[in-house]
Amino acid sequence: MSWWSPAGTESYNSARVSRWNPQTATFDPLPDTEYWPTRDYNVPTGTTLWYQVVGVRDDGSTSQPVLVGVAVPPVP
Repeated sequence: MSWWSPAGTESYNSARVSRWNPQTATFDPLPDTEYWPTRDYNVPTGTTLWYQVVGVRDDGSTSQPVLVGVAVPPVP
């Protein structure tokens, strides 16, 4: 897969995604998945969630982390 990065397009074999946990003030890794995009289940509605995404190359080296904010609308 190819991902955008500030240095240009780089190829990564996979990604590690973690969700911010305000109770522990840490990023909790989401379970590894065999498909992209990563899915995060059982998220609270009506909130904004923060994720840290790190690309992983074939040799195991990683990209710099990228923070992504996602607003989850309330259920009508």
